[in-house]
Amino acid sequence: MSQRSISHIAENPMPGDVIELQESGEDDCERLLRVLAVIEDHVGFKEYGKGRFWLHKKAWKARIERSTVRKVFRPGDHDLPF
Repeated sequence: MSQRSISHIAENPMPGDVIELQESGEDDCERLLRVLAVIEDHVGFKEYGKGRFWLHKKAWKARIERSTVRKVFRPGDHDLPF
């Protein structure tokens, strides 16, 4: 398994990356995000309990950086993306 940090995932997400974020806001709960696809400058991901979404890479990185808690739950791997 690779040694991808949260900064690697923010800059260059890859399918199979699973991260846990705690965002300040309405409910302050932790969210689990799984990268499904990266196409050009967009990231397709699943937010467990909410659905699937697409974000521009800049917005993806900004969301991670705004989070108060950031953890790598499972790093993606080119050989075993899921």
